[in-house]
Amino acid sequence: MVEMDMRKSPACSFVPEIRNS
Repeated sequence: MVEMDMRKSPACSFVPEIRNS
């Protein structure tokens, strides 16, 4: 899933929920 992508991407800035998941 995009979970990993978001983790290493700056997206985690506005999508902390994904990192939490």
